[in-house]
Amino acid sequence: MTEHEPSSSEKDWGNLRFTPRRPRYAESAPEDNAQARFVVGLAVFVVVALLYPWYAYWVQTHLLARDVQQATRAIDSQLRHELRGVGEQARKAAVQSPQAASRRRVRGVRVMGAMATKGVPVVIVDMGDASLSEGTAGICSQAPSWLGRPVSGMTLRVQAWRGRAPSESIGSVVC
Repeated sequence: MTEHEPSSSEKDWGNLRFTPRRPRYAESAPEDNAQARFVVGLAVFVVVALLYPWYAYWVQTHLLARDVQQATRAIDSQLRHELRGVGEQARKAAVQSPQAASRRRVRGVRVMGAMATKGVPVVIVDMGDASLSEGTAGICSQAPSWLGRPVSGMTLRVQAWRGRAPSESIGSVVC
């Protein structure tokens, strides 16, 4: 063999042509990838669209529960504060003497009107929290200005004032 003569194995390599390899699916590959991306995107969109209402409901219920808990805490705090204030007032009221409470109730007695009749005069009185026996002194001191005459030694028939409702008889007092 000479240098210039190719061997049989070299002869086999001589008729090869090197061209870029083209796969059979190369022309349709971009379309297939686009279709696959579109299908994946559509599937994700549909899943999100189906799950969103439940997610929104879940979020709203948790937010509402949180708001209700905050409101409950605020109301509880306010009620505790008010109860402390009421407790202090109750202690102060318990410390006050019963005579001071009686004087306060007597100050609330007001004569609202009076009628001089042939028999016993009638006095209409807003008693407040006082009883008839507690309010006797206040009734006897206010009645002369309504009746236009002194009432000492007189018996007065007392009716309770009830605003727009008719008054009702609660007894009589002797001044």
